[in-house]
Amino acid sequence: MILCVVAFVFLGMSIFKTPQAVKVAPESSPINLCFSKVGTPNVRGYADEYTLRMLLDKENVTGELKLLPAEKDSKVGKFSGTVGAVDKMMMARTVDVWWDSSAEGMQVKEQLRIIFGEGTAQIGFGEMVDRGDGTYVYKDPTKIDYSLSLTDVACDTF
Repeated sequence: MILCVVAFVFLGMSIFKTPQAVKVAPESSPINLCFSKVGTPNVRGYADEYTLRMLLDKENVTGELKLLPAEKDSKVGKFSGTVGAVDKMMMARTVDVWWDSSAEGMQVKEQLRIIFGEGTAQIGFGEMVDRGDGTYVYKDPTKIDYSLSLTDVACDTF
């Protein structure tokens, strides 16, 4: 009799047990990346300073680029656009954005490309032309110079 009661209780528990919660992978959260380059101070104590902050959310990116050359006009502004997949040859990704820059008191919208990966980011510079609506684009995208290289830094440093 006791054996029947134990079997009945065990069977009842297995039939009516609470279903286990299904584990769902969390959605990927945006990634905050920061890069910087600070030059050596000149004889007057001024140094070039370049900073880049990017927030990647899947294939979209927003951020801010500050180009602050020592004793020259600065160029700063926010940008938004897209980020490409990883280039397996370079082990890097390319950001293609529209940069709302401000320099010498003028506001300009211009195309900007940045290659980043492996702890560095290279800012793309090249000859720009007005596409007819006040927005500037690279005249020849195959001739972009990526020689300005910034190193990754903790985002709380700026």
